[in-house]
Amino acid sequence: SQNVEEFNVAAREKTIGIGIKDGSQFKQFKSVELSQQSFEWRLNNDTLSPFAVTANNTQFITIAKCTKEGSTRCYDVKLKDGADKWLNVTYSGLQVIASTKSINTSTTQKQTGKIVFIVKHSALTNGEELVLQTIDVEQNKYIWDFNHSVKNEYEPVYSTASDYQGKITIKSSGGWIASTTNSSIASLSLTAGSGNETTGETIDVVVQPNYSLKSREVTITVSNSDINKTETIMLIQKPYVFDVESSAVTLEAAKGSKQELNVSCSNGNNWSVEVADDGKEWLKAENKSGKLAIETLTANNTKADRTTKVTVHSNDGANLSIEITVTQKAEVVEEK
Repeated sequence: SQNVEEFNVAAREKTIGIGIKDGSQFKQFKSVELSQQSFEWRLNNDTLSPFAVTANNTQFITIAKCTKEGSTRCYDVKLKDGADKWLNVTYSGLQVIASTKSINTSTTQKQTGKIVFIVKHSALTNGEELVLQTIDVEQNKYIWDFNHSVKNEYEPVYSTASDYQGKITIKSSGGWIASTTNSSIASLSLTAGSGNETTGETIDVVVQPNYSLKSREVTITVSNSDINKTETIMLIQKPYVFDVESSAVTLEAAKGSKQELNVSCSNGNNWSVEVADDGKEWLKAENKSGKLAIETLTANNTKADRTTKVTVHSNDGANLSIEITVTQKAEVVEEK
């Protein structure tokens, strides 16, 4: 009969007996074996990889076998358990095309759900579902992993280049933008990334020497518009220090009168000193293991004090100078 009273996926068989019924007795002459074919269904791929975090990430499910009712599609697809919120499904021939609706902006949770294949057949009444197969699906969570070795505070100058440096490493499912409030102070090797979830992308931060007598601040910002995330690093660089213990020195009249002054310099002993031309004959000054050593070369046999200038210079990009007044007393002559 073409009238289908019941729909069944599995094959089924039945035996019909033909005979004569006499009263309560049935005498069978012949039996007939009847069979109904099963509804055939098979997928080429019955699992899907996790969908990427991005929108429009597409995967295909291929129908290998499906008993058809005429020329119409023999199945329907429903999205269940939350899959309808983030997944679209369309049909193309023997393929089901599953595509993500939007980016998953959650950094803590995957999107999950099910793709359910059901029979599409006229024998099924409205609302009745006969499930053929179910595929679990998920969309990855958004990866955002931000780490850095940039120091909060930097010295004005260092002896090695590596002390001026820091690194920022970003693992991200999507692109990001990096900026600095002053690139002449702290420069960035990379200001934009396309996203790398596995090994990440690295920004090299290089802090320039500070030859100013004032401290300075720089803010580095890394932003990801996908997840509305902004990371901020603030670094402070100390001021350059260059100072001499005293701005004036007085020495005795005798030859060999001397005095040492402490010199504070961010660049250690990297400074020099010179005596003005009018004092070179009677005074010497030198950098003696980081101290300013001043000594008279001759005695002052006159009746008047004599004065000259000693200038201390920083020998680096600071280009700073400090001037010191040096006085040698006059010889004391006792009156008779």
